[in-house]
Amino acid sequence: MTVEADDEHAVIWTKPEDLQFDPKDPTKGLARFFNGGFNAGFCDGSVRFFDWPKDAKQIEILRYLFQRADRHPVQPW
Repeated sequence: MTVEADDEHAVIWTKPEDLQFDPKDPTKGLARFFNGGFNAGFCDGSVRFFDWPKDAKQIEILRYLFQRADRHPVQPW
């Protein structure tokens, strides 16, 4: 539902805009404020910290997390 975005891609939370997701580069626009990772807020109210993806499998999981209703079950790394 929410992610930390870098300054260039940040959206004011009161505006009806979204971070533009690029399926070819799902890390584009994400912030690295805390030790090389980012926080993400989920619809159930939980917040999780994700280390920056280090390999192709983690990038694929991140892509699945951004794409809703794609029928891919996800177990974050």
